[in-house]
Amino acid sequence: MVISIISLLIGILLPALAGARKQSRLIACGIALKQLGTAIFAYGADFEDRIPTGPNTVHPNFGMP
Repeated sequence: MVISIISLLIGILLPALAGARKQSRLIACGIALKQLGTAIFAYGADFEDRIPTGPNTVHPNFGMP
C-alpha cells in the first residue's frame, strides 16, 4: 500500500520536474545570450564601435598578429 502511494506520487511529480528543468535551461540560455551581447557591445565601445568579425568573414588582417 505504501509503495503504491509513493510510486503514484513519483509518477505525478516527475513530469512537473521535467518541465521545470526545461524552463531552467531556457532561462540559462537566455542569460548566456544576453551576456554575449553585452560583451560584444562593450568590445565595440572600446574599439571605435567596431564589433568582432566572425571566423567566416573575409578581412585583410584576419589571423595576423
